[in-house]
Amino acid sequence: MKLRTQADVKVSGMENPVAVDITSMEKPKIGNEVMHGWQSVLNILAKVADVPAALIMEIKDEKMEVFLSSESDGNPYKRTESEHLGSGLYCETVIGWGEELEVPDALADTLWKDNPDVKLNMISYLGYPLQWESGEFFGTICILDEKKRIHSELTKQIMLEFKNIVEKDLKLLDKNAMVEKMNEELRNISLRDGLTGLYNHKAIHEFLFVEIQNAVRYNKSLTVAMVDIDGFKEINDQYGHKTGDLVLSDFAELMNSRLRDSDIIGRYGGDEFLIIFTDTRIEDAYGIIDRLRKNAEKSQGAGIGITISAGIASMDEKCTADEIVARADGALYKAKQRGKNMVVDY
Repeated sequence: MKLRTQADVKVSGMENPVAVDITSMEKPKIGNEVMHGWQSVLNILAKVADVPAALIMEIKDEKMEVFLSSESDGNPYKRTESEHLGSGLYCETVIGWGEELEVPDALADTLWKDNPDVKLNMISYLGYPLQWESGEFFGTICILDEKKRIHSELTKQIMLEFKNIVEKDLKLLDKNAMVEKMNEELRNISLRDGLTGLYNHKAIHEFLFVEIQNAVRYNKSLTVAMVDIDGFKEINDQYGHKTGDLVLSDFAELMNSRLRDSDIIGRYGGDEFLIIFTDTRIEDAYGIIDRLRKNAEKSQGAGIGITISAGIASMDEKCTADEIVARADGALYKAKQRGKNMVVDY
């Protein structure tokens, strides 16, 4: 369930503030291309309506901010200027009502004569709410004048058309962001092992290739470890594959919790795991892996005590991804031959 972001707006004629849903953190940012289009809309609107100020205002949790302002003579509003909510802005009432507001002459209206825009001599106002497709308020589109004005129906129709343009852009931004999020999730699924959630064989090998290049380019150390659960075949035979799967997933969780954020972990195949230690010397990686071995020895994967063996190898200048994996695998083989539950370096 998505948590909505809310703001309290002061609505003209109402004693208590009105809570409204506003742009949440999940919403996409407005890019330069869209902003350029909106700026053109405001410039045209100010010219057609013959007013000094045409604005797109953005409502935030505690303030109303000038998101864009027409590039017209006599416009007192600058981008990013803001006023706290609750001060009685015209735009607060637009959002609180969720519909058009026209104020022909604020000075002649007791409800509006003290609103902050009057201090800028903006005594007439026409504004409409701007909303995301989800119903959350982005803000308003409005025009203001220092003279008493009753706007024509044509002006209002033009403003509604521009409102629709902006809201269509918001809708498209939302859909594009949703598609990108879905694509990212699909990319992530393609990189992950379904059982453990770790990187799969293909992904960890690609990471290794990239990290070797980085290590060579920046003259940094790189160490890898090949880790294997001791006697895993016997666990499967004695307790069944379902229990074996739980042992693997529990061990993956142990690695995620005990290794560093910079360490890259992948399931290489079966009960073998490959760990890439970036910018790490072999002696430091040895200490990290040996601590993991001791933690595994104390753990109870699926209620079963386990031990692990590991082989580690460091990169030299001409080492390929396949070669460093082969070295770590060879060291792992020696650990198994020497009695298991140990770490051997290449």
